[in-house]
Amino acid sequence: MDDSAGNTQVYFRKSSDGGLSWDQFVVVAQPSEMVDMENPVLIETETNDLLIFIRDSRQGYPQGGWPPYEIFSIRSIDQGNSWCFPTLRLSESLPLSYTNAYEHNAFQDDQNRIHLSWWENSGGSNLFYRNSIDGGYTWNTITRISAFGGDHPMHETLGYNGMSIAERYTDELHGVFTSHWNVGVETGERHGDIYIVDSSDGGMTWTEPKQVSFAGMAREPKIFKINANKMGLIWADERDDKRPENTNWGDEIYFRTINFDKTSGDSPQIYAAGWWQTELSAENGGELQFLLFVLDPQGPQDITRVELLYEGIPTGFMLEPGGGDLGFDPGSGIYGFSYPVDPRSIEKGYYSIQIEVEDSTGNLTRWPYLEIFDANGSAPVSEQPFIPLLANDVSDESPMILVGGYWDTRLTEIDGGILTIISYVLVRDGSWEPPVIELAYAGIPTGIYLSDAGHPGGTGDPVADDNLYTWKTIIPPDVLDGFAGTYPFTIVAISEEGNKSEWPFLWVWD
Repeated sequence: MDDSAGNTQVYFRKSSDGGLSWDQFVVVAQPSEMVDMENPVLIETETNDLLIFIRDSRQGYPQGGWPPYEIFSIRSIDQGNSWCFPTLRLSESLPLSYTNAYEHNAFQDDQNRIHLSWWENSGGSNLFYRNSIDGGYTWNTITRISAFGGDHPMHETLGYNGMSIAERYTDELHGVFTSHWNVGVETGERHGDIYIVDSSDGGMTWTEPKQVSFAGMAREPKIFKINANKMGLIWADERDDKRPENTNWGDEIYFRTINFDKTSGDSPQIYAAGWWQTELSAENGGELQFLLFVLDPQGPQDITRVELLYEGIPTGFMLEPGGGDLGFDPGSGIYGFSYPVDPRSIEKGYYSIQIEVEDSTGNLTRWPYLEIFDANGSAPVSEQPFIPLLANDVSDESPMILVGGYWDTRLTEIDGGILTIISYVLVRDGSWEPPVIELAYAGIPTGIYLSDAGHPGGTGDPVADDNLYTWKTIIPPDVLDGFAGTYPFTIVAISEEGNKSEWPFLWVWD
């Protein structure tokens, strides 16, 4: 954009040799127009047309000029040598009075759909969106992304706070933008906070904006795809500026990732897992053995990776079919891991170990998460860490939890289902009474107890006094509506003598 002609216009030039030389510039305007054309955004369509999206006052009311500004597109069918007029007006919801449209952004996905977003300052500043499936010739109806109130301030038009859009999979879009709602005033700095929105249907509908920064000092965010399970988010932020006499001089660049671990109804199903014949001490070491029972809807050949995680981080330790040297049938769904721990090579304490199973199409399942699937068979894996419930009073006389898991369990939001949890526990301190086995969620006791009383116990336990503890319940339809996702449960065992253990933590004694 250039205002050397007295009013702001768009200038275009191109290079055909990688930028070594440039053609003569072209003024993208009609000579009779004495209105502003600002903030050009350029894309190339599937048919090699060029589209420039501009902020323009050519249809301002009532005087045929500013105000208001609206969003238009201009097309070239000859790679920018000439431009087609009249322009196409895209922000068509503005009233015939002063208002404003600004900070537009265009994004073309892998299906060559064009996604356009912009801010409108009409009754408070809000974000709007529409898309085109035919290279920008026609557009669908306008969708309002945000619903901020009438006193939501306008952004600073110098700089960029419009919505950045990126595509992770076909029809799955993610957008990020800055809102000044928490700032609440129109200042020269125009800092605010970052919000993200998502669409699973190619932009037809969007989720409610979710705030992801909270310092009130962010602006100019961008989102981009890193890989199939990770998006990147980058923005400028002044939260660390300690010089109030020189405000707006201290912006720095911030970055974070958004992780998407893919799960679905076709994901491998982990039924039980645990420490097998394992006791470790800091002084003497020991043999660390781990067992996992997992079934895949496509058969055992579909499972490509069974890996131990520590506090959510992959360790590189893989569980083998049949447990390797542990001697189980490789086709049975049992996976195992055995590792010698040298004396004095590990410190006393507890260690949060998880398991991640991946199939050939990238579907992931983790234990000990409980998965609740939505109508599309998706249950996003939570990143919530496990919080230890127990103090360091665990000893080698504590109950030994050998395996635990969700047995015969699949839950959906709409249909509900059956939830069954089992745990195989041995007591080691001579207690005559069976241990108390309780579920904990993220380290918090739930008041739900597993039973080894057999069928009379009313919890689905098939056989009494066999050290296999069970809790079973029926979840009616629609009870879980809105709860699709994954939830970390742990199992706590307390003996009659008061000794405690908790799964999935690995305990190392002194």
